[in-house]
Amino acid sequence: MNMSKNPACHSLKGKGPRGFFISGRVRYEPPVSSATCRVPPPVVVVVVVVEVVIMVPCPIVPKARVLLLLLATITLSLTGAPLTAGAQSPDAASSANDLQRALNAYVDKGHTRGAVAWRLNADGSEEEAQVGIDQRSADARFDAGSITKVFTSILLADAVLGEKLTLETPIVELLPPGCELAPEVGAITLQELSTHTSGLPRLAPGGPGLWRAFLQPSDPYQGSTRDELFEALCPLEAADLKTRGSVAYSNFGVALLGRLLETVDLSTIDPSLSPDASYEARIAARVLEPLGLSASDFEAEHTHTVPGHRTNHTGADPWHLDAYNPAGGLRTTLPDLVAFARNALAADFPPLALSLKPHHLDDEGNPHVGLGWFFRTLRSDDSTDVDVTEVMEKNETIIWHNGRTGGYYAFLAIAPETGRAVVLLTDTSHGSAFAMDLLREPSPEPPPLDSSIFFMLVGLLFPWLAPHTLHRLHRRLTLKPEDEPGVEREASLLKRFTASLNRQHPAGRLDALSAGLEATFLLILSHQLGAWQSLPVAIWYAALLLTAGLAVRTLPAVVRAPWFGREGLKGRAITVINGVVALGLVVWVVG
Repeated sequence: MNMSKNPACHSLKGKGPRGFFISGRVRYEPPVSSATCRVPPPVVVVVVVVEVVIMVPCPIVPKARVLLLLLATITLSLTGAPLTAGAQSPDAASSANDLQRALNAYVDKGHTRGAVAWRLNADGSEEEAQVGIDQRSADARFDAGSITKVFTSILLADAVLGEKLTLETPIVELLPPGCELAPEVGAITLQELSTHTSGLPRLAPGGPGLWRAFLQPSDPYQGSTRDELFEALCPLEAADLKTRGSVAYSNFGVALLGRLLETVDLSTIDPSLSPDASYEARIAARVLEPLGLSASDFEAEHTHTVPGHRTNHTGADPWHLDAYNPAGGLRTTLPDLVAFARNALAADFPPLALSLKPHHLDDEGNPHVGLGWFFRTLRSDDSTDVDVTEVMEKNETIIWHNGRTGGYYAFLAIAPETGRAVVLLTDTSHGSAFAMDLLREPSPEPPPLDSSIFFMLVGLLFPWLAPHTLHRLHRRLTLKPEDEPGVEREASLLKRFTASLNRQHPAGRLDALSAGLEATFLLILSHQLGAWQSLPVAIWYAALLLTAGLAVRTLPAVVRAPWFGREGLKGRAITVINGVVALGLVVWVVG
């Protein structure tokens, strides 16, 4: 995946989105000049020239040369700030619908690389918007994320209406033979799993799931199994269900619900399903097909899948949720979620209608959770915008759900009282209250992007640790064992510890390999964690160029060096251990 590719820039070339036709929909051509593009700044060329000049042998002290190079590179790279493709002309602004204007602003402020959205207004008019996505909104596929939980709950409602089970059915009745559950755990009901009131933790406790999330952070659910979910219940006791009865969001609980529904024989109400049909097959036959959602499935790789991005706008591959598919594995399109929103407003599909009813109340007796859905009261005084307050004369109940995976964000909400609805799909793993604000007409201005100071510092500082690692390597390659500084035995403990940190041992080829892996790890880590949605990514590319330059400079010394720089068995063991650790870090960060 090309990490430097910016979908927003491609929107400058495209024409308006071509979605499916809906009678009465507001037609428009989105403005093409408001997308924010990170144009490759000429500073990179300047940085290369600076590197060449400074790295040429000269009378300047080596440390000062490196410091000068870093300061020059940072200063120059900071000039590569995001460039706006041009101000929107009054004519273009007037031709764009309100939703398009809001979505343009959302992308311009760095919340996402690209997005598609749809809104049904109270007067029956519709708006659709697209920015930063290379393909038609009718074809583009995104992760639905946790909106999948709603579909899992509709499958539960379908089984309840088919009298195959009840909402109060305890999980112990559906679990396959295995360990003996604690009575309190076995008594958890299917409704509690759907409404997040079971008391189960967010993820399956212990076991391989914990290690998987740590060892493969870029795809944390890949390889999970149904048996793994069932076995995670075995060690739980009543004391582990501290939040039972109150809402505590649980991916584990809904994933467990979906896999338990696999044990229910639906062949008597749907002959097309075998008694042991998978969850994915049941969702397709009993939920997606009846609702007309023909483009939605659980296939991770697809021709029309929109490339995803992390919160910092760097590329992210799709997740493979496997056993956790019932909690977040659905892939979908804007037309499919629009059709789903329409079905939800109509509430004429019995399982969907049952899921939309309140099934858990908050402390004040207001609707809080349906089967999979969440309820929220949108208050007329939530905004200081006079026009918005005039449109909303009273408080309104909103039924909604959102979803977020490693590279995508999705949001769907309906307002049954006024017949309004909104759908938002983005190609970036970042969401905010702005999605709910899209229900308002006119839409409020999206808030400024608030990047964490920590991740800002990671982006500013971490990339430079990579060239620093190779600079230290070059110095170590010129050392000999007799050059190692000694420390007097009578020195204080603090002085001896400080000296050990500053001591540079001679390096060999294996040390060079370790240093190269360490520099690679630092570059990848800073690329994944740095706040590049706010910082100019030229900082990272400048550090990459500097690292490459130092690698070329160091290569002749590596060729002349022995395999081991440290003498003795202990020294060689330390060299090997360092190499193994560095290799492990690279494998881990790649994911």
